[in-house]
Amino acid sequence: MVFFTSGEGVRLTKTVITGPSGSGKSTLLRAMAGLSSEGEGKLSLPRERRIMFLPQRPYLPHGTLLDLMLPDRPHSPENRALCAMLLRRFLLPGLVDQLDVGGDWSQRLSPGEQQRFALARAFVSSPDVLVLDEATSGLDQETAAAIYRILLDHPALTLISVVHARDLMMLHSKRLHIAGGVGRVMDNQEPPSGALLSLHRTS
Repeated sequence: MVFFTSGEGVRLTKTVITGPSGSGKSTLLRAMAGLSSEGEGKLSLPRERRIMFLPQRPYLPHGTLLDLMLPDRPHSPENRALCAMLLRRFLLPGLVDQLDVGGDWSQRLSPGEQQRFALARAFVSSPDVLVLDEATSGLDQETAAAIYRILLDHPALTLISVVHARDLMMLHSKRLHIAGGVGRVMDNQEPPSGALLSLHRTS
């Protein structure tokens, strides 16, 4: 449940955030993920839920792929199998045989591969809420749509994202449109007009 300063509560399950450049989309996403305190108002998220935020450019430190996917977990056969399954799910089957290969993967992987790997890595922890800030921008349209369908097929997953491709926008069930400091939550087939929620920002 997300509460804005208007006092209204809105449940965002599979929601795309739209609006002109500078309207506060990324700031709102980072606030939802607990990464920003910019602006005014209140965000209330379910307690004890795993919230993952994925930016447009994921950070990949040096190490093996297994190290990157399991930074705080043992490299057990079960966890190795989990990583291999997730790499295949997110369309990276060629990396399954390279789990023990080390190096600078930010240089070895293309931007699109890095974004798919970041998604696979996020799902090691089975997130309840996934916040994506243009996290599929490096993918071609067909691949990005396939990735979004994978995410949308998780009924218990709350997905909140910023995308610019109309086809990806329309895959979401809800839209939060922000313009002029005012946001409106609507069914995604509804045109972005009117206003329901006031989003106060300090800049």
